[in-house]
Amino acid sequence: MPPKKPPPLPRSLFTGGGPLSPSALQQPPSPSTVHPAFITDAHSHGVPLEHFPEVQNMPRVTGSVAVAVGAESSGSGKHRTVAACVIDGPDLQDATTSPAMDLVVPCIAPLTEAGWERVDEAVNKIDGGREKVEMEVAEGTPSRKILVSGLLPPPLTKRSSPLLHSDEYEMHCGHLSQLSLHSDVVLKALPPIVDTRVAPAAWWEDAHELERVVKMYIGPAIEAFGTHRIVFGSQPALPPTDPAIIVPVSGAAWYALLRKCVSELGEESEAMTAIMGKNAEEVYGL
Repeated sequence: MPPKKPPPLPRSLFTGGGPLSPSALQQPPSPSTVHPAFITDAHSHGVPLEHFPEVQNMPRVTGSVAVAVGAESSGSGKHRTVAACVIDGPDLQDATTSPAMDLVVPCIAPLTEAGWERVDEAVNKIDGGREKVEMEVAEGTPSRKILVSGLLPPPLTKRSSPLLHSDEYEMHCGHLSQLSLHSDVVLKALPPIVDTRVAPAAWWEDAHELERVVKMYIGPAIEAFGTHRIVFGSQPALPPTDPAIIVPVSGAAWYALLRKCVSELGEESEAMTAIMGKNAEEVYGL
């Protein structure tokens, strides 16, 4: 005996205000409506981000961290100055007892294989290696956080189309994924730099193209690290000292660009608040 055919569903379920009608389905929020509850500027060089009324719906800046290589950490409350180490610096070992430390990758071009190896060596020197970190997590021992700057995004060289098919982009995404296996590593999303001597024509002056390139780096970083291990900063890893090195976007304009990229990648307000404020507040204890 053939199985009975189930009764047809009433059309009212799918039309008008029915529970299965297109109008009843919950739509994701529009990217233009996704904003953080507050901002913590986790990377400046003495002048933290301020509120700019011209940046639409920009929330209040509740805390800031000024980063200086070789300086003494100082300050308390919501505003701090922290000492940073560079990946080849002699003070890496001295910083291993700090609950959180800044590690700067000083580069003006995308890292080579040798450059990524130096980053890995520096991180391993600080945290003792992934196995040690995993053991600390398993034992419930709070592990230090290593805040890495200079990699998100790396120095920009190419437009989005040639970048997508380049070896440098494939290498960056692969090594970034490997770095994410260190659960104590946090990435700083900072304004990019451009070496005008090697980058072709001023393509970064096209705001839409700059946004596409930045988004190409932010997407894989979120996929590898999650939104709970990325923090916003308003200034590049190190202030440029060479006039050929430019910073095409920084400060409030960088906030607006990063917010747009993160929201268009599908993240909602909770994740946006984590990246723009909450993560840094927790890591630095602001």
